Amino acid sequence: MTSRSMLERWLASPGPPERVSSDTIWALGKIGDFNCKLCRALLWNSEKHSLCCSSGQIRRTELSEIGDLKALYNGTSELSERFLKGISGFNMFFSFTSFATSSKLENSSEASMCYKIKGRIYHRLATLDPELMLKDITTEDFVKGNDNGTVGRGTKAAAPTHILTSTCCDGNFDEKEKNVSTTSFLESCIPLPLPQEILDDIVPKAKDFAVLHGAGMRHKAKYDPDTLYFAPFLLLPSAFPRREFDRVVKLQPLINVLMHKIAHDHEFLKSALEKTIQVDDFTARLWDIYTKVREEGVTQEVSLGLVRSDVMLTKCQAGCCELCQTPPYVTGHQVEVNTIASGFGHLGPVSGSIHRYIVGELRKPELLHHLPENDALAGLCGAMISAWEVYSSPKAVILFVVEDVTYNICDQRFHEYEIRRQRPDIHVIRRNLTQISEQGRLTADKKLFIDGDEIAVVYFRAGYEPGQYHSEAEWDARLTIERSCAIKSPSIHYHLAGTKKVQQEIARPGVLKRFLTESEAEQVGQLFTGLYTLDRSAEGDKAVQMAMENPDHFVLKPQREGGGNNVYGAEIKEVLERLKDSQEREAYILMDRIRPPVQQNYLVRPHLPVTLAEVVSELGIFGAVLGSGKDIQFTNYSGHMLRTKLSSVNEGGVAAGLGALDSVFLFD
Repeated sequence: MTSRSMLERWLASPGPPERVSSDTIWALGKIGDFNCKLCRALLWNSEKHSLCCSSGQIRRTELSEIGDLKALYNGTSELSERFLKGISGFNMFFSFTSFATSSKLENSSEASMCYKIKGRIYHRLATLDPELMLKDITTEDFVKGNDNGTVGRGTKAAAPTHILTSTCCDGNFDEKEKNVSTTSFLESCIPLPLPQEILDDIVPKAKDFAVLHGAGMRHKAKYDPDTLYFAPFLLLPSAFPRREFDRVVKLQPLINVLMHKIAHDHEFLKSALEKTIQVDDFTARLWDIYTKVREEGVTQEVSLGLVRSDVMLTKCQAGCCELCQTPPYVTGHQVEVNTIASGFGHLGPVSGSIHRYIVGELRKPELLHHLPENDALAGLCGAMISAWEVYSSPKAVILFVVEDVTYNICDQRFHEYEIRRQRPDIHVIRRNLTQISEQGRLTADKKLFIDGDEIAVVYFRAGYEPGQYHSEAEWDARLTIERSCAIKSPSIHYHLAGTKKVQQEIARPGVLKRFLTESEAEQVGQLFTGLYTLDRSAEGDKAVQMAMENPDHFVLKPQREGGGNNVYGAEIKEVLERLKDSQEREAYILMDRIRPPVQQNYLVRPHLPVTLAEVVSELGIFGAVLGSGKDIQFTNYSGHMLRTKLSSVNEGGVAAGLGALDSVFLFD
C-alpha cells in the first residue's frame, strides 16, 4: 500500500476526535528567525539553544522530505482540510497509543484522568493498516481530548504487531488466569524418561568421560588433595531458546564496556557506594584501598576485565514485549555481573564436551548442531596473555591469587594449562593472600616481585569475600598488589564496579546513558529486572514495604560474592523486620525474583542415584575487556557456561554443592 493511499484511507475512515478548541490564543512569535548552531533546529525567538540537542550531545540524522505529509500541511492536498481540522486528535492518537499494566488499573482520585498503577507498564500500538486496525482494535475509552488539552485512556489492541516501549514481565502472574499464555515448561532435547537399560549403559560412561576430561572437584566435606570427584552434571544438555542466547551473546561486548566505564568513573562509584561503605565493613575496606591508591597516583592505568554476566530466563505473557511475540514466551534477565573470580571458564566448555559425547553414544548425531561451540577457556586465557604482552617484560610471570584450599581445582588448573598451551614461554604461579603478604615486595618503581619472579598480570580467583582476609596481613597483600604496576584482573575499581549496590544503581532510569549511547543503553536495559535500593529514604521504605507484603516476589542481596549469601521467601521478612529502621539495611539491595520455566533432566552426582528431576538453569556469558580510563584496546565475547539446579532450591552454585554442570541445547 502506498503512503498516499494509506493517508487517504485513514482520513476517509471514522477518524480520531475533533481538534481541541480553545478561546485562548498564545502568541509565541515567529519560528525560524533563529537556528541552533549545533543541530540547525528552528527556534522560537526566546528559546534557548541548549534545549533542542542538549548543547550538541544529541546528534540527529538527516531525514528525507516526505512529500505527502508536506502537502497535507501546506494545504496543497485535497485531504488537507480534513487533516488540519483533526490534527490534534491524530497527534494524540499516535503519541498515546494504548496503555496497559501487568496488574489492576485503579482510579486513585475523583479526577477522571488520574490512575494508580502498580506493576509493569507498557505501551502498545496496533497495525497502521486502516482495515486491520479498525477490525482488531476494541475501544475501551477512546482517545479523547478535553478543554484543557489532557488526554484520557487510549485503545487496547487485541493483536498488537509492534510494541513501542518494552518492560517485560517478571513471571509473577497467575498462569491459570483466562487468556494468559506463557511458557512454563521447556521440552527436553530427547523424550524422557529414558529406558532403564539405556541409563545403566550411558551413566557410567558419562562419569568416566567427565573425570578423564577434567570435570572434577575436590570434596568439601571430605577434603583430600589426592582424591578428585567428578563435578555434578546433567545427563543431557538443557533446552535454551536460540533467540535469547544470541541476544545475550551479542550484548556481552557492551556489558564489558559498561563495567569498564563504571570502574573508571570515580564520581559515580563514590555516589553509588557512599552509604554502603558506612554499614558494610568489607566494602569499606575495599573502598579504603581504592582511595589510597587513587590518592597516591595509580601506577598501572591498564586493567583487564574478565567479566561474566549471569542470566536466567523469565516466564512472560505472550505479547508482553517485542521479544515475546512468538513462542517461547520467555526473555533473559540478568541475575548479576561478576567482575572478580568469574569461574567455569574450563568447566563451561567441558560440560558441552560431555554432552556431545553422550549425544553421540545415544546415536543422535543429528542433534549435535544444536550444541554451540564454546571457546571460553581459550578466550579468557588469551585475554590474560594479551595483558602479559602489554606489560612487556619477557621474563615476568602471571600470578593466580587462590584460596587457602581450592576445591574447584580443575577449573583453575586448566586455565594454567591453556596459557601454557598457547604460550609455552609464559609461566604461571599460584599464591594465596597470606603467602603474598610473606613473599611479595614492591621495588622503588612499583614492580611486584613474588619469590624473585616479576609479576606481569595478577588474576584473582580469591579475595572476593571476607573469610579470605584472615588478618591485616592479607589486606596489606591486597594493597601491595593494587599499588604495583602489574595489570590486575580485576583492579580494585573493577572489583567495586561489580558490587550489588552498583548494579542496582545502574538499573535506575537514565543511568545507563551516562556510559552508553541511547541505542546501546536500551538494549542493555532490556536485560535488567527490577532492582531496588534499601536506603533509609522514601524510596527505600517503599521497597521494604513491597518486600514485606510479597516476600516470595523478591530476593534480598548483600554485598557478597561466591554463592549462598542471598535471602529468600519468609526469611526476607525476618531480616527486614530486624533491619527495618536500621542503617544496616543499606548493606543490602532488593531484586525481583526471576521465575524461569522448568524442564526435566537427569541429575548425576557422586555417590547418589541418578534422578529425573525438574530443574532450572542459569546462563553465564563470559567477556574480556582490556584498556585504561582513556581507551579500550579490545572488548569481546569469550564463551559461556550453564549451571542448572533443582527447581525447588534457591541457590545453585556448583562449587558450593548446590547446582550442576550443564550446557545449552539451542532451539528455535
